[in-house]
Amino acid sequence: MRLSIVATLLRQQTILDTMHPSRVLGMIRFTGADAKKFLQGYLTADTAALTQSWQLTALCNIKGRVVASGWVRGTDEGVDWVLHASLAERAMEFLAPYLRFAKTTATVAEEPIGYRLTPELTFACPSSDEGDATEALLAYLYAERIALVDSTSSERHLPQMLGLTDVGAVSFSKGCYLGQEVVARAQHRGEVKRRLQAEEGTPQSGDDDVVLVSGKGYLAVRKAGS
Repeated sequence: MRLSIVATLLRQQTILDTMHPSRVLGMIRFTGADAKKFLQGYLTADTAALTQSWQLTALCNIKGRVVASGWVRGTDEGVDWVLHASLAERAMEFLAPYLRFAKTTATVAEEPIGYRLTPELTFACPSSDEGDATEALLAYLYAERIALVDSTSSERHLPQMLGLTDVGAVSFSKGCYLGQEVVARAQHRGEVKRRLQAEEGTPQSGDDDVVLVSGKGYLAVRKAGS
């Protein structure tokens, strides 16, 4: 299934090679000399090692539940974080108490955020806000089993439940970050009973375990083996 979806996208070269806007993408820009150092204590990725390539990551609460997921990269000014648009303001509110004591400024991008799939998944402001390509992005995330947490699934699941540890979004060698003890304990003791699964068709209304829906199927957190 994954190969067939990716193959379909590969045949749609305009989707792959062009920066297309998506209504589900938002961005928070962190500026300041200490931006990477500040985020090292809150994001699951090793922000000290960030380059200009996009890296999967997540923000957890103190109970290890994912507040938001997405991608980060280092910039000349600090760090950019692309996440679900419905959680941009929520993530800002969550981090606001900690930002008061940091030499870092965070702002939500007002302009549309776009993406390109080749040669690797990248994000930027598209030259045009026409031709929303959200469905192609969701199909890609479904095929790659990447859960993009939105406002309906925020603070409900551990990174392991969302498969984020399987796609390199969590560093287990970087040291402490908010929720790290819970995430590490679940990883090393094998206490996670529910995992991300890809399912075909359309989810039933009111299925609270669904975390991503595309035209190809959907991703849901289910009990292992169900």
